[in-house]
Amino acid sequence: MEVEKGEKMFITVGFKICFDEKEKIVEFYSPGEQNRGEKKIEMKRCSRCLLPETYPNIRYNGDGVCNYCLSYTPIEYKGEEKLEELLGFYRDRGAKYDYDCVVGVSGGRDSTFTLYELVEAYDMRVLAYNYDNGFVSEQAKLDLKKLTDTLGVDLVTNLRLSPMYRVKKAEQ
Repeated sequence: MEVEKGEKMFITVGFKICFDEKEKIVEFYSPGEQNRGEKKIEMKRCSRCLLPETYPNIRYNGDGVCNYCLSYTPIEYKGEEKLEELLGFYRDRGAKYDYDCVVGVSGGRDSTFTLYELVEAYDMRVLAYNYDNGFVSEQAKLDLKKLTDTLGVDLVTNLRLSPMYRVKKAEQ
């Protein structure tokens, strides 16, 4: 496909997106369609984030910007000092409570790092919480147990039982 003068084009992982001078998407091609005669997909997309019109509850303004982009508020980073102050508030409540905070853990690297940092770097008394949706592997369960034992943290696991299982169990 040729791009008109003044038109911008963006190609990534098989997608080809062409913009006009007002940064509005004028053409969008999905993977493999360039090789089949460049069939154009007729779908409205946000001119800022590219969310399609099929996204739940999406609306566009006159410039083609979606309601999600319009309502987006960047996260304000307040710094390490504010974090220490907030954690200190909960840590300094004394022996009135058994835990300073609860951390959801999956055994993945993000929740593992968060748990480790709160215990080791911030000296928090943490209760680790895991939701077992029925698809958690035995290895993941062992990893969580080893992690919480190593850090000296209590682990609570909530096992989701399907309604069908509960009915069968109740009938027994």
